[in-house]
Amino acid sequence: MDAKTLILGYGREAREIAEELLETEGDVILATPGNTGDTGLFDGLDIAREAGKLEILSVAGSITCRGSVGHFNVTFAGNGEPVARSVSSIIIADDVERKPNFALYGVAASG
Repeated sequence: MDAKTLILGYGREAREIAEELLETEGDVILATPGNTGDTGLFDGLDIAREAGKLEILSVAGSITCRGSVGHFNVTFAGNGEPVARSVSSIIIADDVERKPNFALYGVAASG
């Protein structure tokens, strides 16, 4: 299957999803928040980048998406010139940080 998948996110989950898709599904565009910097999280994916199977975009502005299942036109704004890409699927891989919210219910954690 020669499909492009857009992954929106940054972190371990985004990397793991990208690795799995690169092994089985085709090309991947990984859009990361513009303020994350280069922490080396995606360094091990250099071979896929060099082969043209992986594109990593640092997105500092808004994202516009139009289309339907199987064909989406996505435009990334805020990095100077808008960058447009066509993809067949979109995955949101946002890292989740869970915090206790006991106070919302008037209780406290035991222990």
